[in-house]
Amino acid sequence: MDKHLKGTPIFVSAIIGLSCLVFFLDNLRIHTVYHAFLGVCQLTILVITIFYFRYYIEKVNKERSNEFNELDQLNRLLIDVTPTGIVLINNDGIIKYVNKAAGNILGSTKTAGLNILEFDTVKKSNLYGGIVKATKGIYSEVLGERYTSFTTRTKKVLNFYVSPVMAENTQGISHTILFIHDITQEGKLKEEIEKTYLSTIEALVGLVDARDKYTGEHSKNVSKYTMMLCTELGITDGEELRNIELAAHFHDIGKIGVSDQILNKPVSLNDAEYDQMKKHSSVGADIIRKIEGFEEISEIIRHHHERWDGKGYPSNLSGNDIPYGSQIIAVADTYDALTSDRVYRKGMPKEVALKIIFEEKGRQFNQEIVENFVSMMARASVERIY
Repeated sequence: MDKHLKGTPIFVSAIIGLSCLVFFLDNLRIHTVYHAFLGVCQLTILVITIFYFRYYIEKVNKERSNEFNELDQLNRLLIDVTPTGIVLINNDGIIKYVNKAAGNILGSTKTAGLNILEFDTVKKSNLYGGIVKATKGIYSEVLGERYTSFTTRTKKVLNFYVSPVMAENTQGISHTILFIHDITQEGKLKEEIEKTYLSTIEALVGLVDARDKYTGEHSKNVSKYTMMLCTELGITDGEELRNIELAAHFHDIGKIGVSDQILNKPVSLNDAEYDQMKKHSSVGADIIRKIEGFEEISEIIRHHHERWDGKGYPSNLSGNDIPYGSQIIAVADTYDALTSDRVYRKGMPKEVALKIIFEEKGRQFNQEIVENFVSMMARASVERIY
């Protein structure tokens, strides 16, 4: 029997008993007594009915309240023991709740009541924009954020998943939830793997440069000219600068697959040899692409021999379809090639090399990049870096 209906037999018995008494008096036709007692019975039945249903409703509500409390406690327990950090924020940025995992990740659970948007460490991070977006109903992910704790100033690498919470009775946003994953250890492991791989590639770059009798410092030269040009062009984004610098340093890594006879041939290459040489940019890009997160660097390397007019290789890209980093490296690479001694000729003077490059603006090179490079090198007091 349903636990809510345990009291039903008593109620039913009382109703049946009163009904039988009414029926008995009706048969006796003792009208005066009958009518008086009938009114009492009807009133009694009404009172009993009201009382019972009130008792039943209170009992159900109490039991449901207990069930809700148990469910609420279970939910809180699950939130507290989950390894995912959870922070609840209202639309003004006030922190309403911080679970234990978030406290362990961020350094404290005692930030409830503070405005997260006023934390200096949040203002300097990409998390700030994610929270602002959430107040407008936009979900966002802030991945690999190098975040400094507001309370302990410890530095960690975190993934933030920023989700808006819809209000129950309106169409607006009531809160924002931050889900936080600490990937610091994974980041350190990735950095170690990256360092190991880059050290191997660095050794290969040294090997490539060493195989060329006349341009042993070519990779370093191109990297230096490239970074000087980036400064001249006003590039300040840290990640973009890093990608261009690494691409410049490793741009000729693909020559590891080109034979010494072709690299050091004292006369012009024939068509077959030139086709072999042209493969080095794609080979180098494929080597670098094996490093996670180096996809953009790989593409810069792949296209550093494209031409502005679309007559370059390997993809015949033209204009701004060529990655910007590739356009910069192309100018720096050409300048170092022209001013370096080669097995088949002596290096050109700076003025001659700059004149050749200037004449190729709008054909081989981006005009703006050429003009900035020529202006920069005209002010420089050295012919070459190395």
